[in-house]
Amino acid sequence: MPIITNLKRVGRFQIHIGIIEKGKPEQLKQLFGEMIITRAEMLLHTGCIDYIAISDMFDPIKPGEQIPVYQFEFKDGNWTAKRIDTEFNKLDKK
Repeated sequence: MPIITNLKRVGRFQIHIGIIEKGKPEQLKQLFGEMIITRAEMLLHTGCIDYIAISDMFDPIKPGEQIPVYQFEFKDGNWTAKRIDTEFNKLDKK
C-alpha cells in the first residue's frame, strides 16, 4: 500500500524556475524545510517545477480526494499557503 494513502495533508504547487535563477535559495530552503516532497517534475512548456508534497501547511483531505492546489506567499520572513483549487499560479515574482 502506498504511504501517501495514510497521510492526510497533501498538496500540489508550482514554482517557476526563475525564482531559483534570481537567487532566492534561502527562502526556498525555509519553505521546503516545512514539507516532504513526494514528486517534482520540470514542465518545460511553463518553465515551472510541479510539486506534490506532504505538509502541515496543507488542509487535511479525505481518502480518494483529489490533491488540492496551493499558492505560496513569502511575507515578513514567513511562508503562507493558500488553497486555490483552480489552475496553477506560478511562484515567480515574490
